[in-house]
Amino acid sequence: MGLAGALGVAGATWAAQAGGDNRELTFYNVNTKETVTIKFMREGNFLPGGMKQINYIMRDWRRDKPTRMDPELINTIWELYQELGSSEPIHLISAYRSKKTNERLRRRGGGQARKSQHILGKAADIHFPDVPV
Repeated sequence: MGLAGALGVAGATWAAQAGGDNRELTFYNVNTKETVTIKFMREGNFLPGGMKQINYIMRDWRRDKPTRMDPELINTIWELYQELGSSEPIHLISAYRSKKTNERLRRRGGGQARKSQHILGKAADIHFPDVPV
């Protein structure tokens, strides 16, 4: 997503907070086979319980270790979901990776960046199964 797309998402996030938006997402974790529907925003405010559920479904599944996922990432995913007109659960391929997991994957030649945004909870690899590429 380019700068214009990022600015559009930032504007949409502000509008959601100002407009009292309610937001939820359904994820299917392709690695753990878990499916969960999570309400993460009510009346423009992030719900701590919903964000905790997101942190868990997006955890480093190799180590069963969650982190605090960036709320702006979650809003970006929601905006993409809406913009693409998807209605199926979002397939979560990868989100948070601990430094140890990231380094192990790098050593195996997986192409992970040394300072990956996944380590910071600011990246997710997702797929919208009902949206053609």
